[in-house]
Amino acid sequence: MNDRNRVVMEPGAPTIWGVARLFGRTVSWVFHDRVAQIVASTFSLLLLWGTHGHMDLVGYVLDGWTGPGGDPATRAKLIPGLPWDQEWIAFGTGFLLLVVVPCLLIRFVFHEKIADYGLGLPRRGTWKFALISSALFGAVMLPAIVLTSRDPVMRATYPFYRNFADTTQFLVYEAGYFVFFLVIEFIFRGYLLLGLNRIYDRQVGSGPSGESGPLVFGNYAILLSMLSYTAWHLGKPIPEQFGTLFFGLATGAIVLVSRSIWPIVGVHFALTVLLDYLIWTG
Repeated sequence: MNDRNRVVMEPGAPTIWGVARLFGRTVSWVFHDRVAQIVASTFSLLLLWGTHGHMDLVGYVLDGWTGPGGDPATRAKLIPGLPWDQEWIAFGTGFLLLVVVPCLLIRFVFHEKIADYGLGLPRRGTWKFALISSALFGAVMLPAIVLTSRDPVMRATYPFYRNFADTTQFLVYEAGYFVFFLVIEFIFRGYLLLGLNRIYDRQVGSGPSGESGPLVFGNYAILLSMLSYTAWHLGKPIPEQFGTLFFGLATGAIVLVSRSIWPIVGVHFALTVLLDYLIWTG
């Protein structure tokens, strides 16, 4: 076992210096250890995006910023002629923080292909699986969407913007909403899940096993991705919070086999548009 792992795994006499060394080495891993880089960048960028993508930090410097779901009558008007401006600003910022920045890390720090992190099409031989499994998953989720559209807390939460003059406005708003689902699926099921699943012991020193070669996380990456996704939903309506347990595991398995997030992005988007429509017209 190398010295780096010994600091973490072998308790000795408790000293302030030992705590300081552990703190310093943990920070240093962010600059050379792939696991630390993926995990630290994922959660740091999510913090910047804010709770549920509401960009909470902006509220400290901009009066009237509420983020998605704020009251259009009292919040700041930032883009003239666009009633759902704060929603689209939050979605676009999420794209920059949680898609563009990780892609830059993948390309210029990890020196790997962006397509290998879920932004490519399903790998050869998995197209049929990806489409059928995603469609079946959507069919399984459909009754839950109809039921939750009647839940008072869900109805008070979605759509984020709802003062639509007509169906055309609704469709224009929802088209921009697609970016939100690309962001969510990439950061949790692309960057985090496929990133951790691809890491071998030889990429992190001697690794937890002390041997070079085996995958560090393997399929456990699905569980880590699901738990992170569920934690991000804390504070959401109860049906949505508990639904993320099944949703995260099922979509993680589909993405891990197909190596592409696009079918799940499509299903996730379609289901939520339906939810928004049922609540808006309810």
